[in-house]
Amino acid sequence: MKVDELTLERAVSELAGIIGWLVYFGKLYLERGNDALEEVKSLGAKIVKKELDETFSKITYYVFIMKAIATLGRARWKNILNDVVAQVGKKVTNATISRDLRNLMKMGFVEKEGNEYRIADPIVKYAVLEEY
Repeated sequence: MKVDELTLERAVSELAGIIGWLVYFGKLYLERGNDALEEVKSLGAKIVKKELDETFSKITYYVFIMKAIATLGRARWKNILNDVVAQVGKKVTNATISRDLRNLMKMGFVEKEGNEYRIADPIVKYAVLEEY
């Protein structure tokens, strides 16, 4: 089966080159064609949701931090703080945001590049945007 190059480029871009998601995309593409990418994102979000639910149940601000980063795409620390405060409607300490960001990075959910934070896995980002 021949796959359109634009379709492949879009899949690699939207799945951030993560091999596991790309393999799953390839399998679904053979079965379903052009709908495969959206289906990978949707099914992948359901798979990671359980892990996210467990993580978010431990610390109150994890979900708000992840939503801020997912919404902004790439976010500076101050932008994350401002977004979290807007979501919860009350002041949040700098120490709380710093600690929780560090923990989310240790868990592999968040990466820091220069002065910006981003969600490491595009399926996790998709799940956060769609489910929370």
